[in-house]
Amino acid sequence: MLVRFARGQRGAAAVEFAMICLPLIVLLVGTIEFGRVLHLRNNLAYAADVGVRAMIIGKPDEEVAALVNAAFSGAGELTPQFGNTAVGTAHFRTLTVTYSVSLLIPGLSPDGFTLEIERGLPG
Repeated sequence: MLVRFARGQRGAAAVEFAMICLPLIVLLVGTIEFGRVLHLRNNLAYAADVGVRAMIIGKPDEEVAALVNAAFSGAGELTPQFGNTAVGTAHFRTLTVTYSVSLLIPGLSPDGFTLEIERGLPG
C-alpha cells in the first residue's frame, strides 16, 4: 500500500500548480503596484511642470502652490517648496514637490516612501 502511494501521480498537478501560483501572484501584484507608483510619479511631474510654468509668468508662490495641487490627481495634498540655488555663476529658482506613497501590498514597506520632483528655472 505504501509503495503504491509513493508512486501514485494523483494530485501531482495540484501540488505543481500550488508551487507555481504563489510566485506568479506576487509577480502580478508587484507589477500592478509598480505601475501605480509610476503613474503617481508622472502625475507629480506634471503638477511640478504646471507650477514652473506659473512661476515663469511671475505668479506668486501661494497661487503656484494652488495650481500645483489642482494639477495633481493623486489622493492627498502636495506641499510645494520654493527655493533658490546656484550652479557656478548661474542662479536658479527651484520648485520641489514631494508626495508620500503608501504601498497597497501589506507588510512590504509599512511606512511607504517619498516621491520627490524638483524643477528649476533661471532667475
